Amino acid sequence: MIYRVLLAGNDKETIDGFFNELSDQYILATCSGRKADIDNHISFFGPELMIICLGGESEEELAVYSKIRRKIEKYRVSVAIIGYNKETENFQLASERLASLIIKKPASMQVIDGRIQDHMKEVDADNARRSANTVERREMKFRTPVPAPSAPAQRPQAPTPARPVAPSVQQAPSPQPSAAPQPAPAPAPAAPQPGAAPAAQGEPAEKKRILAVDDEPLMLKLIQEQLSDMYDVSTAITGKLAFKFLEKKPVDLVLLDYEMPGESGAEVIEKLRSDPAYRSIPIVFLTGVTNPDKIRKIMGFRPQGYILKPVNREKMLEVITKIL
Repeated sequence: MIYRVLLAGNDKETIDGFFNELSDQYILATCSGRKADIDNHISFFGPELMIICLGGESEEELAVYSKIRRKIEKYRVSVAIIGYNKETENFQLASERLASLIIKKPASMQVIDGRIQDHMKEVDADNARRSANTVERREMKFRTPVPAPSAPAQRPQAPTPARPVAPSVQQAPSPQPSAAPQPAPAPAPAAPQPGAAPAAQGEPAEKKRILAVDDEPLMLKLIQEQLSDMYDVSTAITGKLAFKFLEKKPVDLVLLDYEMPGESGAEVIEKLRSDPAYRSIPIVFLTGVTNPDKIRKIMGFRPQGYILKPVNREKMLEVITKIL
């Protein structure tokens, strides 16, 4: 299972390590240490695990994590922390022992990955036991015991008066009841007609794969929700991660944010167009730009289309289906 992991904390080096080395194992998103930002990411990104990468947080920064406990418990998010011994102790004290997994530094990304996988297996097993117990309790609640049938009370019978004995008469034997008619056996299935085509046994067609590239995790979450019923949607939050994904898996279309920090969408499309391996991939820009001159500049990169933000599902599907 690929888990959704929300990353926070001041240790940017460890956070970069997740994106550089473990982006194939997890669906990753980052957030700031503000309570409102954490709450929104938990609600909309829906992580199974939140990892706080500790890096010299102040007391005020650590105090925020004690305020998200209700949100964490409501959405059943497991919490892990990565840090040096003193940092992890301070976190647990300030957050009222919020973390259920503690990874002490120094630790390689491979060691961190192994600890996370072992932890999440335990979490999954515990969740499965809880679900089974909940179902059993519900069944017991609505299960009504059926009382055993009691024998009807016997009433005293009045004595039957004696009847006069009639002369002996030879009576015809009473007809025996005939056996109940049995249902006719079900007719055997008709043999296939000569030349008839066999019933279709084909599997459903494989979904086309779309790679969405945007620096906003909430936008990627929205795109996945809107397209996942029709397409296999993968995501990347930078152009660098997009190229890493393309090295391993082919895609049928790229949804590319035009305005990203660092490497912009314009730079990414130029790299894609200059590489023979990716040159033929259709690209659709995602943009909040509405100025006609800027749109003409965007179209100068010769994408197969563009979609204005905020994204409208019907419009997005219309653009995609015309291309695919």
